[in-house]
Amino acid sequence: MTRLTPKAMITGHTVMMGAREPEGMISRRAFDALGEQVDERALITRVEGQRVRDAALILYTSGTTSAPRGAILSHEANVRIWMTTGRVWGTTREDRHWTALPLYHVNSGVLSLFGAILTGNCQVQPERFHPQRWWREIAETKATIVHYLGIIAAMLHSQPPETMTARPSSCR
Repeated sequence: MTRLTPKAMITGHTVMMGAREPEGMISRRAFDALGEQVDERALITRVEGQRVRDAALILYTSGTTSAPRGAILSHEANVRIWMTTGRVWGTTREDRHWTALPLYHVNSGVLSLFGAILTGNCQVQPERFHPQRWWREIAETKATIVHYLGIIAAMLHSQPPETMTARPSSCR
């Protein structure tokens, strides 16, 4: 496995892909401009030099059962996670994954987004989670798979019944 240096472990920037441009984030426009500066040949050389057992990401545990720590996952581990999850869920090209979780969360970034890329479907991600709009957003986006954590279910359960009027028929 590739040895990670402290510099490699630091997240440098957060990119805002929507229309808003909050302070401290790189705008979509600036991000696209940076992409134009990338040397494509150097990028191809770097990508082709990666081995499947090289470190792909560090997954930080929540510390529920012990002290929080970083678990290094390889490219191979991620691909196996995507393939297994897609097979278990029966994911197809027609599926639409809906998640309000941020992309840096393993559920959204690994299970949902990269799984969608691998199977050729899409991920729908609202700018922000609002329990009052949950069912309406899922219905409007025709989501077939919905990702959530326990706290989201608790928040939905506390909403008035009228927020559940647009229950989608697209989810399986």
